[in-house]
Amino acid sequence: MSNTTGLKQRICEAESAEEVVALMAEGAEYDHASEHTRHQWLRISKEKIKTFEQERIDAKKKGN
Repeated sequence: MSNTTGLKQRICEAESAEEVVALMAEGAEYDHASEHTRHQWLRISKEKIKTFEQERIDAKKKGN
């Protein structure tokens, strides 16, 4: 498994938005990653962060 494939998997398994952001920063250092791969990382990251944000909103609503 290449570093780029491993990063995609780690983004999918991230447990917080902060972790996703840190992984994207790591991905920015992979000069050999193709534009397609970078777009995949971005798409997956956006989805994960959106999910985390919705979970936070839902939890806040339940608390009120």
